Amino acid sequence: MNANIAQEESQVENTSDFVQKVQDNQKKAEKNKHQGKGNEGNVLPGKQHSTNK
Repeated sequence: MNANIAQEESQVENTSDFVQKVQDNQKKAEKNKHQGKGNEGNVLPGKQHSTNK
């Protein structure tokens, strides 16, 4: 019986570790989403008209 209790406690710890990792990854993803947006005014304009007819 004690083995089952220890296993359940281990699973609870693993679950909380997993939840913590997922939350950390979500924070990192949100932070990284805002990177690389500098100097948008220096971007060349795209094609306005196609020459294929």
